[in-house]
Formats: sequence, C-alpha cells, structure tokens
Amino acid sequence: SDNCYHHDDFACSGGITSTPRPGNTACRAPGVLVSIPLHEAVLEAVAEKLGKHAEEVREINLYKAGQRTPAVCGGQVLGADGFNWTVPALWESAKAKWELDKRRAAIGDFNAKNRW
Repeated sequence: SDNCYHHDDFACSGGITSTPRPGNTACRAPGVLVSIPLHEAVLEAVAEKLGKHAEEVREINLYKAGQRTPAVCGGQVLGADGFNWTVPALWESAKAKWELDKRRAAIGDFNAKNRW
C-alpha cells in the first residue's frame, strides 16, 4: 500500500486466485495491513540515515493535491473530481494541537541538561 505517501518509484501488484474454499481473511485487503507498518519503518530508517526527524520525512512525502495515486491504488488525482484530500491539513492541525516543535525543544533541552 502507498499509505498516504507519494513515491515516484512506488509499484505493487496483485492477482486473483480461485480456490474451491471460501475466503478466510480478516479484511478485504490483507496485504495492506503488513505493508503500512513496513512503509513507516522504511521512512523511519531513511530519516535516521539522513539525520532528520521521522515526522519531517513523512511530511515531505505526503501526497500533495494534484498528484495521482498509482493505478493499482485507483489512479485517482488527489483534490480533483470531489476527492477531498485533507491529510496534509489534518497533519498541520495535529502538529499545532500537540505543540510538536515546543515538545521537541523541551526534550532537547532536558537531554542536554541530564546525563541519562
């Protein structure tokens, strides 16, 4: 799953399998449940390698209005034809509500003043 991040080189594929038994998955798209945490782990590893906060890397990679999702994910243009893309606005609202910058500064200050 692309989750809510745009990557030019994102690709995935799927296939249909017929069996004589009824389906027994816990959800409609069981592969998505595994791919989302994996995607987040990759973004965190990239952030660590670059010496950035994971939230910054996530924010940079969020889909922007006007970008198209991969065909396998529907190929929809975000913000067009009634597709209300609100994730970036929700993220900005959450950062303000959580006072993320203030908390990060307080943590840095505490860590600088305390050995452990």
